[in-house]
Amino acid sequence: MALPDIILQRGELLVTESSGSEIQFENNGGIFGQIEMVSDVSDNYGVGNYIWFNPEGAVLFKFDDISYSLITVDKVLFIENYSAP
Repeated sequence: MALPDIILQRGELLVTESSGSEIQFENNGGIFGQIEMVSDVSDNYGVGNYIWFNPEGAVLFKFDDISYSLITVDKVLFIENYSAP
């Protein structure tokens, strides 16, 4: 099922927990995620990008049995440059 028709505020990203690579960090609480929806005014992020983000303060919810995190772009620590083999 597709995401509901929602409009994100400026600087918001909707993310599912996921990673395209095998990078693992052992000394922090960051999470890898894949962007599922971006604000219409976002220039730096796109649907499908893999990111590493700080989950502190994220709004967590489930829709159609999928867990989502609603975060702001200031929580993004980097974009994972992943290419499928």
